[in-house]
Amino acid sequence: MARLRKVWWALGLALIGPAGPARAACTLELKAELAVSMRGTEPVTPVKVNGADLDFLIDSGAFFSLISPAKSAELHLKPAYARGDILGIGGSKALEVVDADSFSVGGRTLRDVQFVVADGFGHGLAGVIGQNLLIAGDVDYDFAGGRVRIMLPNHCGDAPLAYWAVGKPFSAITVTRVQVGTPHTAGMVSINGRQVRAIFDTGASSSMLRLEAAQRLGLGAALAGAEPSGYSHGVGPRTVRTWIVPVADFQIGDEAIKNTHLRIGDIAEGDFDMLLGADFFISHHLFVSNSQRKLYFTYNGGPVFDLTNRPSDAAPPKASDPAHN
Repeated sequence: MARLRKVWWALGLALIGPAGPARAACTLELKAELAVSMRGTEPVTPVKVNGADLDFLIDSGAFFSLISPAKSAELHLKPAYARGDILGIGGSKALEVVDADSFSVGGRTLRDVQFVVADGFGHGLAGVIGQNLLIAGDVDYDFAGGRVRIMLPNHCGDAPLAYWAVGKPFSAITVTRVQVGTPHTAGMVSINGRQVRAIFDTGASSSMLRLEAAQRLGLGAALAGAEPSGYSHGVGPRTVRTWIVPVADFQIGDEAIKNTHLRIGDIAEGDFDMLLGADFFISHHLFVSNSQRKLYFTYNGGPVFDLTNRPSDAAPPKASDPAHN
């Protein structure tokens, strides 16, 4: 295994808490640092699988790391026992798992790493880094700075961990702790004054509200007059039709956006109402503290939601238009 680089971030008195000889300073140990380049709204990092140089998507919405069928076959990855299904925005598909002898990313080399075999996660990408690897610590998403850091807090208790914002305002919300059984970072946001459950998903190129949730929030009339905004796709067999509709108020933590627009998608069923995707991550610096069940964030600037119309080259579904059902 490659030797881990240990870096300690001094967080400042604001994050240390009351002084005293028995209280150690709050520090963050850097366990791994992934270089990130943005391909549009896709966060990509270089990896090695069995010594081969590949580009992987960083996908906080994936419960497990993935590799494409073509790349799995090319690298002769060994089948591993698995059963069940994998769920994406396009529905579910049967689970197939393979084993790589070595996987290198962010300054570490791991042995006997398993991947789910799937596709639909971006052109030119060989695979996905999912939560089974990100779960190694708290995760610092700094897309504007070109980095994702996996960090281990020491002696921090409930001290705020927005280390980059010492002396400046930041927001924080309660989120689920990523673990077996709860594989997503999820928290509550407000749309037009009503609470919805959002998943923080870097693998979703655009933030999206589920069609069912939009109708529940009373946005059906807006959908009926909305222009279609193309199709989205991901893991799973379906393409997802989308629309863009006006929304009077979107709020997360202390951040409020008035008179904005949101993308609505006919996403497959799931235990969430909305995906906050890579567009939200690009416009913010976020620190997901699994140790505290908190999400800290600041606004970088620029548009929060990517509302460009990018029609898919896939054929549209034959079902009737759900916006008018």
